[in-house]
Amino acid sequence: MKTPIIAGMLFLLIHIPFLMADDPPLLQEIDEHITLSAETSSGTPLILEFFLEDPKEYVKQLNFDFHVTGVVDYSVKLPLERDDEDKPPVYKGIPFRAPGMVHQLTVELVTPYGSVYRMFEVAFAEYLWGRDNLSFANDNVFRRNSGAISDYLFDWAQDQLGELDDEQEFLVTSLMYRLFRGNIGRCYGFSAGGLYYMEHPEILSEAYGNAFRLDEDDPEVVELIHRVQNDIVYFLFSTGEVSPELDNDEPQDIKQKFHQIAGYIHRDKPVVLGYVSERTHHSMVAYGYIRHLHDDRIVLTMANNWNRDQKNNLYSDDSAEVVISRNDDSYSLRWLHHSHRPENRLFVIDPRRRYDPDPDLLMRMLEEERGIIARDGIFRIIIEHPGWAYVKNDEGAIRGYDGDRHYWGMRHIHYRRFDDIYIFDIPADQNLKIYVGGPADEDDEPFSAEAHVYFAYQHDGGFTVLSRRSLHLGQGEEKEFVLEKVE
Repeated sequence: MKTPIIAGMLFLLIHIPFLMADDPPLLQEIDEHITLSAETSSGTPLILEFFLEDPKEYVKQLNFDFHVTGVVDYSVKLPLERDDEDKPPVYKGIPFRAPGMVHQLTVELVTPYGSVYRMFEVAFAEYLWGRDNLSFANDNVFRRNSGAISDYLFDWAQDQLGELDDEQEFLVTSLMYRLFRGNIGRCYGFSAGGLYYMEHPEILSEAYGNAFRLDEDDPEVVELIHRVQNDIVYFLFSTGEVSPELDNDEPQDIKQKFHQIAGYIHRDKPVVLGYVSERTHHSMVAYGYIRHLHDDRIVLTMANNWNRDQKNNLYSDDSAEVVISRNDDSYSLRWLHHSHRPENRLFVIDPRRRYDPDPDLLMRMLEEERGIIARDGIFRIIIEHPGWAYVKNDEGAIRGYDGDRHYWGMRHIHYRRFDDIYIFDIPADQNLKIYVGGPADEDDEPFSAEAHVYFAYQHDGGFTVLSRRSLHLGQGEEKEFVLEKVE
């Protein structure tokens, strides 16, 4: 009868350590559960904010070493007190003030089981909100005041190619919207225009002093923005570095592009970036970066151009981040919290020099644009700046926008809209009506708009372009065009 008792006691003795305490976590396990990230929304010198993600609350203290004094420069004990629901940064400050230098910092994350470390590299070129950015924005207000972008495009193209006929005017317009994925293209002018002026102030007859003081009502300023825009865009795509369709290209070495960007920043020079994906084409100014050495992740600090009157250098709504992340042996881009496919492209552009596109290459690009329309067997219709535009067949199916809602019938018609630019690619065997409307505004004061309408199609007799520029549309007024199929 004693043997079962002894066996039971042995079982208890063997298992008592497991009942009384868990094994302490390994530092490797702690390291995998902790994320310390750095970001900024300021001009320079950069105001750095560090945020800690520690779901199991291992970290009890952080020690920041900015590699200046040789000792810990700042310590913070956790948990932090907070008065609201937003998680505060564990550090916010300006640890580095010198532009054009590579700064190093190390953070020790102290836990009851030992310490883990995170290392960062920070660099920036001098860029002050309220001095180096434009006071106005790449928005509809600027568009309404400056007029149709195609007007400036035609003037620029004539300087490059000589007098344009109707077909060339259409093709250069169609090419522009394809290069910009259907978007209104002025972002290179906004990102590079201010920096170009700072390098070449003699280009304007009035001395403004800095980029922020440039007046959007000055015709010379408006012309400068559009000229820089067209110089850069058509130069880039005419070089053949990347095709407008993003096809048949070798995967881009994004890490190599970062080193090119860093080369400018290390020389204290902000640089213009072009960012291209299948659905996005945009340009911003890069003026700094924060490199997270722990996971080889790079945060590029960017100046966007979508908001007006950005003059607070401590925080800007137009500050943006493009993140370069490592995935195994390759790197990918992320902007606006979207994960994009690896065929994204970064263009690194020196904003201080003049770009001169090759006229022969430009003509070749226009011929390629003509070939695309002929190959696809379509009517291409481009409508600039109406209040609305849509197409309708005899059965009443609609595709487009009627001033109140979008319609998505006739899915065989490729339809794109960005703000008040409408592009329809319609099979050439269709009978349709096209409706173009004036502004639908609820204000008491009615107003009018001038729309530009372009039609182009390929047929046995050749390539035909029809255009109706400066189509006057009163508030709520609608014009009808009849599209008859090509036999």
